[in-house]
Amino acid sequence: MENASRSEGLVSEILVLDSGSTDASESVARAHGAVWHSHSWEGYGPQKRRASQLARNAWILNLDADEVPDLSFWEGLRQFFAERKHECFRAATLERDFVLFKRRLRFGGASEQRRVRLYEKSFFEWNEAAVHEDVVALPGRGTRVGALSGHVLHYSWESTSAFLKSTDERAGVLARQRLELEGQNSPFGARVVFRFWFEFVRSYFLRLGILDGVPGFVFCFFMAFAQALKFVKAYELQVGSDASEAP
Repeated sequence: MENASRSEGLVSEILVLDSGSTDASESVARAHGAVWHSHSWEGYGPQKRRASQLARNAWILNLDADEVPDLSFWEGLRQFFAERKHECFRAATLERDFVLFKRRLRFGGASEQRRVRLYEKSFFEWNEAAVHEDVVALPGRGTRVGALSGHVLHYSWESTSAFLKSTDERAGVLARQRLELEGQNSPFGARVVFRFWFEFVRSYFLRLGILDGVPGFVFCFFMAFAQALKFVKAYELQVGSDASEAP
């Protein structure tokens, strides 16, 4: 792996927690020195929490399978520890840049997506969210969060079909959560149209996604679609589907 030499001296364990891969993931991971664990899927937050607990080290760097650190990231990580920032901060955010159609997007909210991914696990841990999971401070451990320099490239778009499938699954989970939280009387129907146009105008025009060309338009369109879809599904759950009344 190209990143192996760049992370030399920084990473002492590579751990993979798998949830049912049927391809050559295990053999590839083991060939590069990774520790392999398997566990049935429980949602993003619980799965990442379990992986954190399985790791033998105090500091955890979490990367998803579709995230690739560039050279600047490893230099930033090395600097974080060399300058002893880990003694002031018990966690740090990293910056993700979305890659779409082989283009690194710069606008529309596709870049500068900062997430806490480096943390000391005696101070921070993943929450229980099935989707849109976050690293949170453990109770009673008031801590400061720093920021890593450098970038991680986010290759989330394997294909349009794969992205639509993933978006549909996530929207279904979020819709059920919304319905449980807000109840049957929430105006989900009225929010469907508003949410799509609000998200699209904000990302494509106000956040300058238009400057990223066709990939920028596609990104902004699908991000707005994903936001609206969870309200469509919540509305569907609220009123029931047509099939439930079929003779």
